[in-house]
Amino acid sequence: MLRKVVTLFASFPVLAGCSASEETTHGASGQGSSSTSSGSAASASASSSSGGEPGDARVFASFREETDPGEAPALVTFHNDTASPHTLWIADSTFYNISASAVDGPQIATTADLTLEMTVGLHLTDKTCLKKKFVGFEGPVALQPQHSYVVRAFIAEDGYHADTQEGAPASPFTAIRALVDDPFPLQEPGAFSTVVLMPADASSATAAVSFEAWSSDYATSYTQLPGDFQVAAIQFLDRGGGKRVGLVDQALSGAYTLVLAGEPAEGAAFSVELDLEPE
Repeated sequence: MLRKVVTLFASFPVLAGCSASEETTHGASGQGSSSTSSGSAASASASSSSGGEPGDARVFASFREETDPGEAPALVTFHNDTASPHTLWIADSTFYNISASAVDGPQIATTADLTLEMTVGLHLTDKTCLKKKFVGFEGPVALQPQHSYVVRAFIAEDGYHADTQEGAPASPFTAIRALVDDPFPLQEPGAFSTVVLMPADASSATAAVSFEAWSSDYATSYTQLPGDFQVAAIQFLDRGGGKRVGLVDQALSGAYTLVLAGEPAEGAAFSVELDLEPE
C-alpha cells in the first residue's frame, strides 16, 4: 500500500482535555462542548435592514443546502489501534477518551482536509491527556458528504499515523447547522441566540432541534437527524428576549445551513419570514 506521509506545520487550538503543546498536560473535567465550525457571515444585519429598533427588525430564516466537502458532513467511525486511551478530533467533531483497541461511532464529521483538521490526544489519566499531531496519513483526506469512513489511529516509529478508508454506504441522513445574525447586539459575554426547529409530528421519536448561536461570524456545529426530517415551524429567541415564529412545513434531506438574517440568504433552497410575537 502506498503511504502518504505529511508533516504538519499548522498549530492547533486548545481543545477540551488536552494542551496546546506536546510537552505539557492539561486537566479536564470531562468532555467539553465542541467548537463551532467555520461558516460565512450572515448576508446582512437584521437591525440595519429595518432602519429602526432591533425589536422591529425583519428576520428571515433561509435553508441553504450544502454539498461540498468541508461544508457538508460524512459519517466517521474511529478505531483506536493503540495500547492507550485516546481522543480524536476532526474539525469540530470529537471522539472522546476511546479505550485502547476500541471503536467509536459512527458520527458526523466535516472537513475538506484531514491533514489540517485532525489531531489526537493521549490520555494519561481520566482527566489528563497529552495532545499529539499526526505525522502521516493514508487514504483520502477530504470527507465526501453522505459517505461513510473508518479512521484508524496507530503509532509508528516516527509518531502517530492515520489510515482513512471508505466504509460501507451510509444510510441517508439529514444534518443541520445554524448561522445567526441576531438583530440585538451582543451586550455581555456569553449571551447567545436560540433557534428551535419544531418537527411536524410531535409524537415522533425526533424531538425539537435547538441551536445556541454565539456569533454571526461562525455557524454552530451540525446536528444529525433522520433521513427525512419534516420541519413544521421555526422559533427564534433573540438576545433581547423577543420571540419570532415562522411556519415552514418542509421535508429536509441532506445537509443545510439555517441562516437567520435581515433578508433571504443568497442561494437558499427556500426562505420564510419570522413574525415577532407580542409580549
